[in-house]
Order: sequence, then structure tokens, then C-alpha cells
Amino acid sequence: MRNPILFGEYETKELIDFPIKGSDLDRLDFISKTLIPKDRIFDITRTSISARHNIGIISFKNYQIEIMPKLLKKSSDVESTQVLKNLMYMLSYTHNLNIKDSEISLFGNESGEFLEVFISIFASRLSSLLKKTIPRRYVSVDECLGVVRGKILVAQSQIANLRNVTNVICRYDEFSENNDLAKLFKYVATHLLKVSRQNKNRKLLSLVLNSLEYVDNEVFDLQRVERIVLGRNESSFKEILNLSKLFISG
Repeated sequence: MRNPILFGEYETKELIDFPIKGSDLDRLDFISKTLIPKDRIFDITRTSISARHNIGIISFKNYQIEIMPKLLKKSSDVESTQVLKNLMYMLSYTHNLNIKDSEISLFGNESGEFLEVFISIFASRLSSLLKKTIPRRYVSVDECLGVVRGKILVAQSQIANLRNVTNVICRYDEFSENNDLAKLFKYVATHLLKVSRQNKNRKLLSLVLNSLEYVDNEVFDLQRVERIVLGRNESSFKEILNLSKLFISG
């Protein structure tokens, strides 16, 4: 991924010097108009692009655009770093995340690292947890078997018996790592690996994906994430779940 493109709130850049051009600029314009209902992120004309009031990060293809609060543009590097740290604290509070000072201190080493710090926290914490245990839950499995296990699905079995009279379709519960919580973590880690530029983060995310090798790839939106409720033995994954919600909610 290229170096991030940094905007201050309401900042204008001339298109002649802007690194995104042609069809990619058209794509950014489309994202700008559709990402937030009844609002837009940029004003794009034939000669310029201007950030509006929205703060955050946009990633598409191999581009990453970060829009920072206007007050950062008037601050020294030290003050700007402190403001970003304060934003991290506010995000951690509103999303119920226990982010330590040592993790906040990751700021200040590189420009455009706001997203990378959150990726680092997600990847390092989750990889450590997965070394100890992979979340397992009872999941419902439908399978064609030669012996009865659990409940026989009569209608499905009748269809299957047209081909093989010795088999029946059974539904049973299995204590499995292939559950929604693990699938969510794999979905988030897969997408973060596509956008992260830091080698350390990419290595940690690869470790996470190796640990979840036998978990299915599925797509999650915020509604599906909100339906996930942690069990009594899954409290250690609470903050990783909250971070996943943060990433998916944008």
C-alpha cells in the first residue's frame, strides 16, 4: 500500500498534485457520495478536492486517506501527536476498550499511523489469546451419515435416500472452533492484512490467520456482529470483539 494521503478537516488539495487520478478518482468520488447516507466526505471539482467535516480513514485499492481534525493543522508535531493520543483515549472509552498507555505511546514514530495502532492492538492481543485457546462453541451441524447422530431430518433424508438408501441427514451439536466468533476474527484479520503497511502488524495478522486456518471464511456486517454474545468462558475475547465492531462500523 502507498503512503497514506493526509487531509486536515476542510483542507483543499489541487488535483494536479493529487496522487489519485482517472478511474480511481471517480471511485473515490463515488465512495465519498455513498459511504455516509445523506452526506459526502469530499467536494471534488475539476481542479481540486476538499475534505468536509467528516473525520476518519478511507481505504480502497492500495490507497489510504486519513482525515484529521482541523486543530491538528495548527499544532506542532508534538501537539498533534498528543491530540491523536487523546482521540485514541476517547475512542477506547466510547467503544469500551482498555487501551494501555504503552499502546498509546506507539504514536509518534511514523506519519499516518492512526489505523496502524489499532491494527497493532487487535493483532497483538488476538494472536496472544489464540496461542492459549481458540474460541469454541456448540454449533448446529447438518450432515449425511450412515448412522444416526442427534436428530434425523426426515424431509432431507427422503431426498437423500433417492440416491443412497443407507444414509440419513442428521442434525447434531458439535463443540467446534468453526463458530461465529472465530469467523468474525478471521474476517477482520483478513481485511486488516490487506490494508496494513507495517511489517510487524502484517506478521501478527498472518499468525492470527494461521491459528484460524480451519475456520470458514464468511462476511460480517455490523448487524451480524451485534448478534454475537460472549459466553461465560469467553470473557477474555471481550475487547477483541469490541475492536472488531469498531473496525466494521468504520
